[in-house]
Amino acid sequence: MNFSISGVIPLQSAGESPAPAPGRTFATPSGLLVDCPASSVSLTVSDQSGCCAVFCGAPVTEQEAMQWLADFASRGWNFLADISKPVSVFAWHPGRREAVVAVDRYRINWIYWKVKKDRLYFASTLRELLAASQDRLELDSEALYCYLDLLCVPAELAIQREVQKLGGGSCLRVTDGKLELLRYHQLSYRDKYSADEAALAGEARRRIEGAVQRQLSWIPESSFGCFLSGGTDSSSLLGCSYLTRGAGVPAYSVTFQEDSWDELEFAKIAAQKFQARHQVIQFEMEDALRISELLGAAHNEPMGNSSLLATFKCVERAAQDGIRYLVAGDGGDEIFGGNERYAIDAVYSRFHAWTPGPLRRGLKGGAGLLSLLTGHRRFGQIERILARADRPNPERYYLDDAFAFKIYPDAFRESFAEQVNPRANLERFSDYYRNASAAAEIDRLLFVDMRHTLGDNDLVKVGISGRANHVGILYPMLDHELVDFACRLPVWAKLKGKEKRYLFKIAMSDLVPGKILYKKKQGFGVPISHWLRSSPKFLDRYRQVVFDRGGLALELLEERFLATKLREHQSGLLDHGMFLWGLFALNLWAHSARSWGRGGGDAA
Repeated sequence: MNFSISGVIPLQSAGESPAPAPGRTFATPSGLLVDCPASSVSLTVSDQSGCCAVFCGAPVTEQEAMQWLADFASRGWNFLADISKPVSVFAWHPGRREAVVAVDRYRINWIYWKVKKDRLYFASTLRELLAASQDRLELDSEALYCYLDLLCVPAELAIQREVQKLGGGSCLRVTDGKLELLRYHQLSYRDKYSADEAALAGEARRRIEGAVQRQLSWIPESSFGCFLSGGTDSSSLLGCSYLTRGAGVPAYSVTFQEDSWDELEFAKIAAQKFQARHQVIQFEMEDALRISELLGAAHNEPMGNSSLLATFKCVERAAQDGIRYLVAGDGGDEIFGGNERYAIDAVYSRFHAWTPGPLRRGLKGGAGLLSLLTGHRRFGQIERILARADRPNPERYYLDDAFAFKIYPDAFRESFAEQVNPRANLERFSDYYRNASAAAEIDRLLFVDMRHTLGDNDLVKVGISGRANHVGILYPMLDHELVDFACRLPVWAKLKGKEKRYLFKIAMSDLVPGKILYKKKQGFGVPISHWLRSSPKFLDRYRQVVFDRGGLALELLEERFLATKLREHQSGLLDHGMFLWGLFALNLWAHSARSWGRGGGDAA
């Protein structure tokens, strides 16, 4: 589906009004122009005073839109705090000469923006923004470095110079030509519930079922299906969909010939339990090559998460079946404490707190010396674990994701390395961690993941797949009532000993089979690492793309470094699959993006 909105707002000493564009939603004599294509999932409303607004993204009724417009007329930009649906917003009040542009609380939707010649340009896609501002694509060095570090362009950064993205829960407000960047929503983990386990589990179950019921009420009964990875979230949401809509819900699973990547056994259990119309999609190496070529042209910015490939094929198949909306489980790990590294980090935290610094460093040095003397890989692994345990959070947590930070500056071309701040992402994580409205360590880490793992990565991955295939995505785990409830849960409800998602599993235990609830987490992983070692065809295509003399990877990184990493990976000595794939995705995206700007086409 198309979730497109764009516009131009004059600032201070703006000159002539921009010329009206075909298909515009509305324009004003002051030069303000907002455009939503006819194909966009959006609703435009206005009142007798001349106030008007556009809501774009999740389905919105006219009654809802008129109520939000009335709230804007009376309360100004503060009305955004009460919008519960994930929509992008434009609102205009002629009497106050106030314009507001906003994204939803968790950035399910996207807004890019820039100021040029006393005008604010904003758009749902980077291509639309470049076309409106008549700019060519000029890559931002800081954003490129951050991509190489985290395999996504994080936070408010944009891959285009002098462009920013709106962060979740943020808005742009223009009053009498003055531009402000404001935050209308912030998560808080401080006001904790004190009820007992049984009461909280019952309330959690009620909230989860309510979230699914609410979001399914937005759409026609026969138009939706569910992702079904076989994991905890997708199985739980399929179960709740069954309770809401009955048997026969289409459920889409991806399977691989490579057994260690396959979770079909668990998906079949859930599909059978909830009487779903189970669609099993075989994912082959050729699919990875085909879809990677499509993705280069499908998104505003490079995305190096290889699970995007399987997600894309899942949505592609659903679209072919006539599905208009898919229910996704993204957000469940980040609100209920489901990521494996929460339990691992708790162990590191205890080690760091209870072990004196000199002893930590002595143990690390001893392991390093034994590794050097014996050549045993196990001692090297122990040294790396101890080195990580020696660092406080959020640095310890950040290093679990970081790539470029660990190889700077040696792996980079000198001309590029001189332009960037190698600590940019660490400083960003530190800012999230420090400013989280939370006392407990796990809540601070959950907040970091809500901003980064979810907002920068998972929602982008699923959003790309949905937009490219014209399928809307529903995220019941990000229902506003459910998220607010989960933030107030006590620490033990999220991590009790080594048990992750403790309360969630209790709450869902009489609906979801225990074999699913208590299995090891996996998701939609794709065997890229395996194919780089086992398939000459895959490796040939990889070399052709990444070692292309005109490609972006060799502009940024030393060729000898790339060759070494590929050799190490192929030998089985180390697994560099994630980083190697990120370079492949970057080069394909850059090749496609060269045609952008100065009237370039649209992008998801």
